[in-house]
Amino acid sequence: MDMKIFIDAGGKAGHKRVWGGLAVIGDSEIEWMRNILDNIVKTYNLDSKELKGRDLSIEEIKSTGRKIRDEDHRILFWANSLQSWNGKEAQELIKMLSKALKSMKPNPYNLSKEKIGAYYDMQASYFSDLKPINQYKILSIIVHLRWIINEIERCKLGHQLKSVEVFIDKENFPNEENCGVLIKHVVSAGLQKAGMHYILSGKAFKERAKEGAVNINVSGNSEEIVGVRFVDILLQAVLRKVMPIK
Repeated sequence: MDMKIFIDAGGKAGHKRVWGGLAVIGDSEIEWMRNILDNIVKTYNLDSKELKGRDLSIEEIKSTGRKIRDEDHRILFWANSLQSWNGKEAQELIKMLSKALKSMKPNPYNLSKEKIGAYYDMQASYFSDLKPINQYKILSIIVHLRWIINEIERCKLGHQLKSVEVFIDKENFPNEENCGVLIKHVVSAGLQKAGMHYILSGKAFKERAKEGAVNINVSGNSEEIVGVRFVDILLQAVLRKVMPIK
């Protein structure tokens, strides 16, 4: 079973942001989302590249979301958020993640211990050198992905997974490859715990961000990725509830 996950965020980068995600199983579901978006574009006479959730009525957004459930699609939407990046809770979580990354050490008996150690050191150094706002973004993405990984474990789907691709709307991280590798490490570990075979999930330290069974793209272009555009639309229903338009 192949799963694709799409992530987008709403709200201002310097304040509390709401993150939305779609977990999708099957290429036919991607085509279904594409057709839905094309129909919206035709109905409202919009440029497909300019289609944004903010341009649609709440009725249209809710109707789109209901179709996922009513037509029994293999698509799951979820949303969550952390407090603003400079809040006490977020700062404590950032410190915890930084400490955890610095504390990781390879098994001393592993024949690849030097390579694994360098892999860990690179991640710890990369995260520590980031500006606090970018540390907060990575933390938010990891927390957001933990929810769907927990669902995979709860539903006992991990052993069925052959691949997981994650597409994150571009956040302009410095050195996007290192950022993707860091997120890939955390996601791979979570998926292995959730039941994904270690032969697939355990190769992360040998691979680039967009290689292998766990594939992380942190520079997704919403104009080109249907799933990210679909998240943007559904996320608007959440944003208008927690961050009402004035």
